[in-house]
Amino acid sequence: MKKLFWFVPVLLVFVVSCSRASEPPTLETHPTSLRTIHGPDLTSKQDSSGIASALIATIQCINEFAEGTYGFVGALDTLAEDLDDYEYSDGTWTWEWSYGEYTWRIICTESSSGYTWKWYFNDELLYEGFVSKDGDSGWWKAYYAGEVYASFEWEDTGDGGYIRWYSGNPDTGTLLISFEWTVESNYIEVVVHSFSSYGYTYDYEFTIREYDDHHGYARVKENGTQVANIEWDTDGNVVAWETSK
Repeated sequence: MKKLFWFVPVLLVFVVSCSRASEPPTLETHPTSLRTIHGPDLTSKQDSSGIASALIATIQCINEFAEGTYGFVGALDTLAEDLDDYEYSDGTWTWEWSYGEYTWRIICTESSSGYTWKWYFNDELLYEGFVSKDGDSGWWKAYYAGEVYASFEWEDTGDGGYIRWYSGNPDTGTLLISFEWTVESNYIEVVVHSFSSYGYTYDYEFTIREYDDHHGYARVKENGTQVANIEWDTDGNVVAWETSK
């Protein structure tokens, strides 16, 4: 049922009439300085340690965040594309669509520091977020049956930033994965910490650096100890593979 809500924005085909008293802000859903990583070609790599599949999954996760498609972020980005006619009153913008018995309502309220967004489906809150006025920081929460089941927060300085993804609320939930990245003149470096949500004490750290010509390397740590070093050329061919697992 949760996945259904990620795709319902494509059904938003009817809009209500509205006034154009004040232009609404752009709905920001994720950092923009985070770039996609090509990474090595590991499709045919025989690896019993599981490091190859973990690196592939980590790079895919980075790319989905960079593209705005990770988890419920994809629904938010689709929502941003669908926002059109609205009503405005005293610092609040409202969009509303109907399709048969279904109604979607989006409310954006301006404050001195930024914009708070809420998206309702048949009067049930699905998504809530806050974005600073400069678009450099924010957070989003996804609800199910009145409870926050997933959330993330970010900061973006233009040449770096972070994302933290939680199970539940950022203040009380469990941190599942975090990204920190730096953008330099000819490369991007991303450090990813991946944690278990089932009570395990281990954690993984991936440090991935890729240059503009797409060659790069990845260092993998498990519980603070380096367990792998992978390097690839501009075509993605693996030129170094060292593991201690």
